[in-house]
Amino acid sequence: MAFHVIFDMDGVILDTEHMYLNAWRKVAKENGLGDLDALIYRCIGLNERRTKELVTSYLGPERNYDTLRAQVKDAFNRQAKETGIPVKKGVYEIFPYLSSRKITMGLASSTRGERVIPQLTDAKLLSYFSAVVTGDMVRYSKPEPEIFLLCAEQMGVSPADTYVIEDSFNGITAAHRAGMMPIMVPDLKQPDEAIRAMTVTVEKDLHDVVKFLSEK
Repeated sequence: MAFHVIFDMDGVILDTEHMYLNAWRKVAKENGLGDLDALIYRCIGLNERRTKELVTSYLGPERNYDTLRAQVKDAFNRQAKETGIPVKKGVYEIFPYLSSRKITMGLASSTRGERVIPQLTDAKLLSYFSAVVTGDMVRYSKPEPEIFLLCAEQMGVSPADTYVIEDSFNGITAAHRAGMMPIMVPDLKQPDEAIRAMTVTVEKDLHDVVKFLSEK
């Protein structure tokens, strides 16, 4: 069958989710906020506006989200400067493979474009995508399907013929609601039964996704 592929970025292409979690843990400790892991897991895949709403609702308005987010960004950037941003296993296999098959590829990331574009450029991956849609380009965050539907529209492809590679519960739900074919490659959280039921497959890494797609 002819198919197309839309990728998420954080936790799928770039190994950034662990870096963000570590940055939030550092900021939480410095500000006496306690264990925020469960909250941060809920935020995975959300755009900035929805994340702000969720964190503010959890911590209360007396905690200034913008101040905390600036501290998290600073902690993340320091870590990135020290260690770089690693790519996930299989990244440099799957992109040349799909390109060799002339598969149309897009990217739908909840992260703001000001971070997505430089990070993909640094990883030498930006040129693979026929469309890049970021969290600041849509009104409704994952788990709503808007970002995936807009990406498919910009790619000029049918949602029903499109695989989506995601790591988050919010992302898998959004892809399912978009009428696409979700492939989960878990990062921080393993799928529960409800999420697994929305996927066409759950794979350990992008190497295994290549094997799965090679049979399509």
